[in-house]
Amino acid sequence: MIDLGLESGSPTQLMAMGKTRNPERYLKKAGELLEACHDAGVWAKVNILLYAGETRSSIEETTLWLNHYRQCIKGLSVSPLIMYRSDADPDQYLHELLSLGARPVEEGSLRREGYGLMHLSKEMTHDDAVEASLELSRMFMSSRDYFDLKSFSYFPRSLSWEDFNRIAAATASDTLPFSRPAS
Repeated sequence: MIDLGLESGSPTQLMAMGKTRNPERYLKKAGELLEACHDAGVWAKVNILLYAGETRSSIEETTLWLNHYRQCIKGLSVSPLIMYRSDADPDQYLHELLSLGARPVEEGSLRREGYGLMHLSKEMTHDDAVEASLELSRMFMSSRDYFDLKSFSYFPRSLSWEDFNRIAAATASDTLPFSRPAS
């Protein structure tokens, strides 16, 4: 299995994150890597970060890119930006995020709790971003994909597919990051 930190399929968002200066080349190389993994029988889990400045349009760009490589993707890990306190200057980073249209959900939470949830843009509140994260993940990952990926290193070796299915069935489906077959 390979864990690919793609972060976004949106050229604008990749530039905002500072992931690359050439998003077209970056996305081309990521696609080639996914195809090579698929051809070699290696599962690929793609990590997506909904970042400051995110909009429905940028999420659609990411969705379209992922759709192009759907057959190569075993699963997604999608989450909205959370700002964490670190040794770096948090005020400088916060200023950068604000300049991209983000704003803290709760002023002062970074200093009090050590982390801060963010509204990503005027169009994308934190709650919208959480829901978009789950929706995107569910589009590309089934319950079986999720189980396979998590069995690799997260779940206890003793957890069976049947046990996992029972747990998933008892959980509200709108909170799960994977799609479940209709029963």
